[in-house]
Amino acid sequence: MLGVLVAAVLVLVAGAALAAFVLLRSGYGLLVGGGLPLLVLLVVVGLLGAGLGRAAGRDDGQR
Repeated sequence: MLGVLVAAVLVLVAGAALAAFVLLRSGYGLLVGGGLPLLVLLVVVGLLGAGLGRAAGRDDGQR
């Protein structure tokens, strides 16, 4: 599960950097162009970590 989280976070960070670059080049201010992708990235990574943590901690009773 940790490998999935690490790979997903790398892809999400690259996507947030691309979104920030595009927003800044489009003329949006620093707050929207830099802050919004960071905020969305933190929320998505938090949700992904919580979901993977629940999945890893779940015991289906199959051994």
